[in-house]
Amino acid sequence: MNCKPGDLAVSIGTKNAGRFMRVLYAAPYHDFTLPNGSGAVAATVPSWVVELLDGTLMVDRMDGSRVAVRIGVARDSQIRPIRDPDEELDLCRDAEVQS
Repeated sequence: MNCKPGDLAVSIGTKNAGRFMRVLYAAPYHDFTLPNGSGAVAATVPSWVVELLDGTLMVDRMDGSRVAVRIGVARDSQIRPIRDPDEELDLCRDAEVQS
């Protein structure tokens, strides 16, 4: 997966590209409750529970209504972590040493 819990991330490749978020934890592959108390359906692809850092996002509910949310689920393929380039370099070196 691209991210890890605690990462700051940015959304890519969606109509909401450029939104900033904090990665909380991996979304489970069963229905679950988000930290804000709202329900979420099971992830079908690798996904994360995230908290938006730059406002709210309007989402469609199953009953047809729309609601503003700050916490939700984002597909791993549609977010990228924002990390210190030196940290990334260290991670690459560690992987080379272990192989």
